[in-house]
Amino acid sequence: MVVMGLIYGDDIFQFLASQYEVEGAMSQRDILAAQQLANMKAPQTSEWGPLVWKMLHWMSLKVGVQKAKILQDDETQGWIALLKGLGNILPCAQCRIHYKEFYIAHIDIKLLKTCGEGEAKQKLISRWLYDLHENVNQRKSVESGIIFESLGELYKDINFSEVRTQFSDILVRALQQNIVLREHVLQWKTTIAQLYGIYR
Repeated sequence: MVVMGLIYGDDIFQFLASQYEVEGAMSQRDILAAQQLANMKAPQTSEWGPLVWKMLHWMSLKVGVQKAKILQDDETQGWIALLKGLGNILPCAQCRIHYKEFYIAHIDIKLLKTCGEGEAKQKLISRWLYDLHENVNQRKSVESGIIFESLGELYKDINFSEVRTQFSDILVRALQQNIVLREHVLQWKTTIAQLYGIYR
């Protein structure tokens, strides 16, 4: 199947084979690599979605406790970059579109630069993410039953390093299948690492 210039599934093997018909026979290694790529399953939202929510909600609980001005500024810039970049790395085209629509329609997150520090910033980010999560649930016709005030209890004990590693592995698969762009993934990973460095 070809979607927006990207090739998926068995079509990858067919495409590569057709390229080699012109240039000569495929080596055994090339054939094996093409078959592995063709057999690789695209990341499913049920697989990566919970990981993204765990990372975002856990980090949002850590916002605003920085005392040093430079760390406060780094944190604010990190969140601005993180939330802007999130729309580029979701391994699902429809999810990226929905995220960007939400981001544009809910410009209150852009108040991050002026909302102040501490609890005000933490509440702004946590609330924005909660509203985003509920918006996604509504699109999926899912009743979460989660209230905003319960986020701290739900996400405080997340093993962030483990969750980040699992999601990174999924992003590698998405990269191999041309679902996301390398530069977007690198920007995302850099931003996540910077924020995690502040929160450890």
